[in-house]
Amino acid sequence: MDAHISDHSGVAIRVLVIDDLESVRVSLHQCVDAFTDLEWVGEASEALEGLELCERLRPHVVLLDASLPHVDIARLTSLIRRCFPETQVIGTTGFEEPAYRDRMLNAGAALFISKQGAILHLAEIVRRAVSRSASISQ
Repeated sequence: MDAHISDHSGVAIRVLVIDDLESVRVSLHQCVDAFTDLEWVGEASEALEGLELCERLRPHVVLLDASLPHVDIARLTSLIRRCFPETQVIGTTGFEEPAYRDRMLNAGAALFISKQGAILHLAEIVRRAVSRSASISQ
């Protein structure tokens, strides 16, 4: 993996993961740590905890599991985007499900990718999502 330095005024891109599977959170954490321009700020296993961390940590990007149990994923995506407009949401899925993709993108997600793609191309995907926002603040 490439340890690319960010073009975002030297500010690391803060990443939060909301996924019910610990193995996915661990894998994504390891990927984030491999890049100098990405900073792991936290993880949550359920929606309410994720919203609380968004409030407290103000991540630039949330990697959000599209099949998070017990939650309307489109509503959660919309809520994150409305309450934290500086935060980009990237939907992740362990299986191909066009309905999840369409609902999340329509609710404001910047991108929607497979979890395998997220792990293989994490830095590129996060950078692309952040480039959609006007600026990154510390």
